[in-house]
Amino acid sequence: MTKNFSLIITPEEAKKLFLHKSEPIIVKLDKPDTLAEILVMIKGEKDQKYDFAITVIHSAPHTKSRIYVRSVLEGSSSVNFAGTARINEEADFSDTDLSHHTLLLSENSKTNTLPAMEIISNTAKGNHAATIGRINEEILFYIESRGINELQAKKLIAKNFLKADISKLETLKK
Repeated sequence: MTKNFSLIITPEEAKKLFLHKSEPIIVKLDKPDTLAEILVMIKGEKDQKYDFAITVIHSAPHTKSRIYVRSVLEGSSSVNFAGTARINEEADFSDTDLSHHTLLLSENSKTNTLPAMEIISNTAKGNHAATIGRINEEILFYIESRGINELQAKKLIAKNFLKADISKLETLKK
């Protein structure tokens, strides 16, 4: 498989690109056997508002796309994300995966996610997922019982949460 598009957006880069409403990112897969990988990691603080959209359009057979968005939000920060994967009729045997997972660290943080699949080909497959959660208190207690204070424990959990999808992309490259 020829890889034609790979993008990892770190929390620092996300601030520059998405901190205010941004132009949508549109990726077109119009050659057979191509792969698009997009990983976005967001660390929202204070009252930061991230607003962005990503669309991948498959118009050739045997194309593959992976869109993974991870958000860690504290304060009154928010994320508004619209992700769309479209597999056209001529894109037989194409495959897409779209997910947005959010970890809320405060009562005032929020996320709005809209994953959408438009699959017209009968032989294509697609997956999408969205989750929103808070730190598990039992895990936090376990880490603190090992001598790590609460703030450091939360930072450790958030850091690992943001990096969770990197191993998925590494697996695709093999």
